[in-house]
Amino acid sequence: MTHLETQLLEKLRTLPTDKQHEVLDFVEFLISRVTISPHPVALVSAEQHPAESQFWQQASQTSLAPIWDNSEDDVYAQLL
Repeated sequence: MTHLETQLLEKLRTLPTDKQHEVLDFVEFLISRVTISPHPVALVSAEQHPAESQFWQQASQTSLAPIWDNSEDDVYAQLL
């Protein structure tokens, strides 16, 4: 075991259990940032999947309709 590993373990042991879990989460996060995925995700444009694009557009409209269509904003519509 290296000197650095020994220092890390000594300091880790002084922390309460909940903080040790936070350290573990952080270490796993760091590992995920330096690990290269063997199967990179291919980015595709909306044009390549029109059905999916339409689904998400409709889902957005449904969830945002109460925000867009409200009587308080009618004042702004009159300005147009």
